[in-house]
Amino acid sequence: GEECEIQQEGSALEGVNVIAQLTPQDGLGEVDVFTAPQAVFNYELEKEYQLVDMSNRKVDFKISLDRLELIGPNGSIPASIQWNNDHTVAVLKTTEILPPESQLTLTVITSFMEKKSGRWQRATANGEDLIESQVIAFTTGEAPNNISPNNVAYSYPTKNMLNLYKQVYPRGYIKLIQGQEYLFEEDNEFVPLVRFTSSGGSRETSMSYDAGQRQVNFTFPELQNGTIYHLSLVKVPKLQTNIEGNVVLAEQRVEKVDASITTREATGSIKQYEEQVLFESTFRTSEYGTFEEKMRSIQLSSGWRFPVTTGVHLVGSNFSGPEPFSRGEIYGIEGGVPMIRMQADLTRNTWFYNKVNPLIYENYPLPGNITISPSVRDVSHYGLVPIRAIQLIQFSKDPQLLDGGSDPMILEAGEGIMEYQLAYFMSKDFTNLRNQAANYLYQTGSNNSILTRLAESRFPVIEKGHYVVDVNYFIPGQERPVSTYRHSIFNPIN
Repeated sequence: GEECEIQQEGSALEGVNVIAQLTPQDGLGEVDVFTAPQAVFNYELEKEYQLVDMSNRKVDFKISLDRLELIGPNGSIPASIQWNNDHTVAVLKTTEILPPESQLTLTVITSFMEKKSGRWQRATANGEDLIESQVIAFTTGEAPNNISPNNVAYSYPTKNMLNLYKQVYPRGYIKLIQGQEYLFEEDNEFVPLVRFTSSGGSRETSMSYDAGQRQVNFTFPELQNGTIYHLSLVKVPKLQTNIEGNVVLAEQRVEKVDASITTREATGSIKQYEEQVLFESTFRTSEYGTFEEKMRSIQLSSGWRFPVTTGVHLVGSNFSGPEPFSRGEIYGIEGGVPMIRMQADLTRNTWFYNKVNPLIYENYPLPGNITISPSVRDVSHYGLVPIRAIQLIQFSKDPQLLDGGSDPMILEAGEGIMEYQLAYFMSKDFTNLRNQAANYLYQTGSNNSILTRLAESRFPVIEKGHYVVDVNYFIPGQERPVSTYRHSIFNPIN
């Protein structure tokens, strides 16, 4: 009646090869310092598997990552592990770039965990823990002497920013993906600064580097409205190069003559103190000091209503102003989120609170665990109550500032609409939930009052009145808006 232990048979897990590949390649030289070492596995880690051993016994096991470490000249290199979706690839993201011109060692160790009597414990073979390990070594190349655009997570001003509202935020910054602290280390030869150059001249301000945040911070000088600036992060020599700085004088007496000869001798070599450019970008200041000032200058119509389908309408306002919104403000930069994000304020909205909310959202999820189908919409995008379903649509071509742009820059007037789409998405939610409620009532024979009311209702038509919108302005890396303008769209039709 006691558990038998098979001796000298090893483990059924001994033949399982876990580690498929480590990169970079073992022995490789001149590896880019921005490289992220990775480990590729044949199995999904931490997932439960089952196999049958030689004794026809089922073995439940999983594989754990015990160690993934990069060692450099000064020991372990700080890094975080990032996984792909199915946990078969682990990427080591170092805080700083890899140490340049150094030999590095990448080590990975995995272990097997076996479930016995409902508990996970380390799998063993012949009395030893069953592990698998691999070690590779590679050598890195030189570190760059500037900030690559590919190493910038985000910045303010953004790249080729068209409308910088100079009074919205007091400082600029550049957030790096991997740190490059070596570029900003203090020395006695160079001073780091930020230069803002326009057609009217240049101004310089100080900058600093926060190694913990991997971020360059700087202040803005006094900027002119409606002006294109070229921004440069530079290291300026403290001293000018002295072409005779390494020459010493040597005096020699001449025998039998009451005179001396002076000779010159070079000691070492001259250091060439040249300005170093670390990063460059271009931006344009808006004609307005703040985002709110620009919004107040725009002509916004009181409002209109437009039918989408029977009983479902959009409402909105037309807008026009002398300065257009940029592509980054409306759509985002390179797949990022828009800088202008709008949100409905339903606090005093009687149409929503008296008619829509009790029907759709007040008791969500509905009885029977009925929820909005993912195929209808992703509720995380606009919110469960779709308060973010408001679009700024500009009719004129979205203007862009190109690299090397210069003044004067002629911009078309900004014209378009602010479209309040809440009723449209609420109607989609209503239809989807009503159909599910009807099916649930039919299949279960339930007479639930909440579901019955929904199944027998029509979507409430949007009513005449004011619909308040908060127009929020964000800058990269900030979770809260730096400016908000409130607009009320009036629906003139009941």
